Amino acid sequence: MKLRGMDYKVIDDYFPEWIVSSMSTYFENFPVSWSNSSRESYKEGGRFFGNMCIQHEDWTIPEDLRIWFFQYLNGCVMNDLLKGQVTNVNRVLVNGQVKGQDGVNHKDCDIKDEGYKTLIYHAHGHEGDTVIGVDRVPFKEGRIVIFDSYLTHRGEAPKDDSYRVSLGCIYTYIEENDMTVDKASQLLDKNK
Repeated sequence: MKLRGMDYKVIDDYFPEWIVSSMSTYFENFPVSWSNSSRESYKEGGRFFGNMCIQHEDWTIPEDLRIWFFQYLNGCVMNDLLKGQVTNVNRVLVNGQVKGQDGVNHKDCDIKDEGYKTLIYHAHGHEGDTVIGVDRVPFKEGRIVIFDSYLTHRGEAPKDDSYRVSLGCIYTYIEENDMTVDKASQLLDKNK
């Protein structure tokens, strides 16, 4: 999808309803702390609930929280959604927001074409748009949103007293100038 110059992909109904529903229940009760921020310091705003689960392909959470879905999602990304385009997972973060905890505009990497793709999975809730640039992607459980990590984005909090949970994942993508791979298999179709 390309709106107002922003390239991103929105994927609905990728997972069967039983997975979406069971993961909604699971992530509604996933342990988080009020320690996440999309800024360098809390003074800059954007503090919200969260828990880093995977960082640089290593687990950062206790073993009893390492459910099958994390590996399943990453497997789907590497073997289907971005097959031949990404090499590894750099981060999986569980984000939790309640009314009044709107995210602030940020980028998941500092340099354009640095080599990262962001995937947002709408895990639990019924509202709180994902905003990419000026485009709004309405919250829907099970929805997947993929874009270049350099794009400015934020997650909005629900307007009512509900709870919004998303997974923020960052993957290393294969550079076009990497001569060790087949170039035709690694390019994103940005028109879908």
